Amino acid sequence: MQYPKLLLWLLIGLAALLYMRFSADQVDSITASDIDLPADSPDIYVTGLALARYDEQGIEIMTVNANSLAVYNSIGQSLMSQPVVVLSQQGQTTWRVTADQAIILANDDIEFRHNVVAVQVSSVPATVVRSDVMQVSDQGKRIRSDLAVNIVKGGQTVDAIGMDVKLDTLEPVIELLSEVTFVYEPS
Repeated sequence: MQYPKLLLWLLIGLAALLYMRFSADQVDSITASDIDLPADSPDIYVTGLALARYDEQGIEIMTVNANSLAVYNSIGQSLMSQPVVVLSQQGQTTWRVTADQAIILANDDIEFRHNVVAVQVSSVPATVVRSDVMQVSDQGKRIRSDLAVNIVKGGQTVDAIGMDVKLDTLEPVIELLSEVTFVYEPS
């Protein structure tokens, strides 16, 4: 009579052990596949980044959203994937910059790479600047590129090699560096 009860308890224990073992494997596999760490092992890795920067008066001057952020202390750089950076001035949103990647340099400059689009959202019609590489510097007061740029505002299209945009006023000053072509299509 003791053996059937002992056998029943052993079977229940074995079933519970197998259940815990298989459910733990599923949790581990889900966790590992969801995180997808970069191959070069960053010091800090964040997914779903949402960050805001404020000035001395507590007014928001920049927000940053990205799919991921990998921080590399040894080289003083951080890598963001799919960044969306919104610059504000005097409490008004002025520019939105998107790209496939961005590198935050040690001096807080941000270098955007691949499919970079900067949109001046504070003007109508909006100014749209495209390039393969753009750098936001001076705490968001300057955007520059040494590569080919395409600028569209309404019916105006400008292509050039290199630009420097000063953002310290609500109306930016855009300096085009070389090989400038201009097309105006009246409406």
